[in-house]
Amino acid sequence: MTPASWLRSHPLLGYFALAYSTSWGCILIILGSTGFDLTVLRPLDTGLIFVSMLLGPSTAGLAMTALLNGRAGLRQLKASLALWRVGIRWYAVALLTMPLAMVAVLWPLGDFVDPAFAPRFQWPLFAIGLVAGSFEEAGWTGFATPRLLARQGLLATGLSLGLLWALWHVLVDFRQNFNPLGTAWLLEFAVFYVVHPHSSLKMKSPREFRRQRVEQMRRAQLEQPALHCE
Repeated sequence: MTPASWLRSHPLLGYFALAYSTSWGCILIILGSTGFDLTVLRPLDTGLIFVSMLLGPSTAGLAMTALLNGRAGLRQLKASLALWRVGIRWYAVALLTMPLAMVAVLWPLGDFVDPAFAPRFQWPLFAIGLVAGSFEEAGWTGFATPRLLARQGLLATGLSLGLLWALWHVLVDFRQNFNPLGTAWLLEFAVFYVVHPHSSLKMKSPREFRRQRVEQMRRAQLEQPALHCE
């Protein structure tokens, strides 16, 4: 079996393997060039790590879509990422859920555990998050989410994808936060990422999810060998 045929037979496993290996492989190369020194955060290293994280899910999603569905699939992926016609309440949920949950959790931790946990808003990080999220969605939401929805329910999809999304951040979060936080890094990671599995479907409306699931089930009939996998 060639690599291409294996990827066609295991689209979800293939996507996650490509996303993880691309991001983690690049990060390990960067860390190796510094002798795995975690005490100094050089701007160049941080920038390269950021780019590595962007490349993982985005290139994996685009590559798998092209492999499975060709140019038509890429056009459909582009169109699906541009669907923003949902009710105003869903924009409020998407924009406010994560910040409010984080403040509620980090505020008492900053007061009673360690001041390093105190919530702080920084515009540069906000802008970086928007850019990073836009690139990532070609993979997490554009490729993985509809295929998971075609095989399992909404809650199971959110929890499983959220867990895989969180674990994908382990290496970079360890690199950035272990030195300033020490063993408290584990608490920081758990606190920050435990919220995301419940919002990993990006807060689209239930109507949009039902439409997306029906569309993906129709598409799955054309990819029948690929869904007998994982």
